[in-house]
Amino acid sequence: MNPQHTVPMLKDDDFVVWDSHAISVYLLTKYTDDDSLYPIEHKKRALIDQRLHFDTGVLFVALRAAVDPVAFWGESSIRPDALMKIRTAYEFTDKFLTDKWLVGDEITLADICCVATISSLNELVPIDLNLYPNLSQWLERCEDEEFYKKGNQPGLQQFSALLKSKLS
Repeated sequence: MNPQHTVPMLKDDDFVVWDSHAISVYLLTKYTDDDSLYPIEHKKRALIDQRLHFDTGVLFVALRAAVDPVAFWGESSIRPDALMKIRTAYEFTDKFLTDKWLVGDEITLADICCVATISSLNELVPIDLNLYPNLSQWLERCEDEEFYKKGNQPGLQQFSALLKSKLS
């Protein structure tokens, strides 16, 4: 069903889609009339889409660069180039956070999706409040939210345990 053999993947009747962002947008737009997480307003939606692409193209790339050598190739520390990618990702994200959330004053799909990657990066390189104050405060706000506690925290705990078992 999925030629990339990746997870997550969703099969909804005869429709198959993979990639967490594509699945999230599909589910929100098909199964809810509430557009608060993914508003219809074009400019706000474009910013949410931009943040989702940033998650895929920058945040997750930084995470993979750091984790793959440790988790799959037997390395016992994070490579310096991977650490630089994480710091660059933090810098960009901190600059995006001019409001309470990634796209304005309300939680959107961008926050829910990006926090999974950023909280994982934080396990590798803790976010420095002095260097990235907006990012640090945003992560704290996310940690107080139900979507984080139910949807992110259990997997983050598993990820943290994996890292501890692999890193020296």
